[in-house]
Amino acid sequence: MNPLGTELVRDLVSLIQRAEADDACHVLVFTSSAPDYFIAHVDVMRINEYREHAAKVTGEPSIAILFRHLSASRNVTIAQIEGRVRARSR
Repeated sequence: MNPLGTELVRDLVSLIQRAEADDACHVLVFTSSAPDYFIAHVDVMRINEYREHAAKVTGEPSIAILFRHLSASRNVTIAQIEGRVRARSR
């Protein structure tokens, strides 16, 4: 159900690296593969894995800093949200 997981963080890191290396890239549009949800859940048991991937871009093992890096990027980011966005703690 479209969770924020290790694979998504790994792919996001790869996307950020490629977009920042490509001067022709100006906009990143994020959509959900599940039309009713946009990153519906986070697997808190795998946070250390997320941090390892995040450090590859920011030098800091932090998902928050990775998202901050993306928000401050020269590339415009757009989230195409058609369903719900929420967070759930366990």
